Amino acid sequence: MRHPFTLSLFLLLFVACQNEPKNNTSSDRQSPNGMTEQQITRNDDGQAQIDLNNPDVQAAIREKMSKLKPNANNKSSQPILIKGVNLNPVINQQMVLKGQQVYQTKCARCHNMNDKTFNASGFAGIIDQKSPAFVMNMVTGVPLNEFAPGNQIATLEKCWTRAKANWLDIIEARDFVELLLSQKIQ
Repeated sequence: MRHPFTLSLFLLLFVACQNEPKNNTSSDRQSPNGMTEQQITRNDDGQAQIDLNNPDVQAAIREKMSKLKPNANNKSSQPILIKGVNLNPVINQQMVLKGQQVYQTKCARCHNMNDKTFNASGFAGIIDQKSPAFVMNMVTGVPLNEFAPGNQIATLEKCWTRAKANWLDIIEARDFVELLLSQKIQ
């Protein structure tokens, strides 16, 4: 035999393949991101897609986020400066509904969702003028001097959500941003 090493490597691979468990169902296998094959679909090009509106997927995402961001429901005395916001490629309708609730309880007393001024300016086009991080910092109580232009601080400080008792937590603020993004598309 001329290549004993090659033959032994081949046999080792053959044995290893034979010893793989064969009782896994497709629903038990998980992708590297922790999603089961039932939660992942394939588009026409064969690329994997995750249905973000699937309640099981949302529960898995919430669980993973709770491990990554244990202080997402920040109720401490110091707000967290948000430097960037990861936006979903598709508007999440459940987040929009939660954002609508946030708007009704915290913002509707002063702001309209259109461009009409009520007690304060309307929200139409705000997401084109200000970044999602700016909006989230505004409503979570981050000191204005950390993210707002100096000539706008006096006006922004009048917002009802700037009072500590009215701060939104990060999750509420993100849902509100999703509502604003959904309005942009319409």
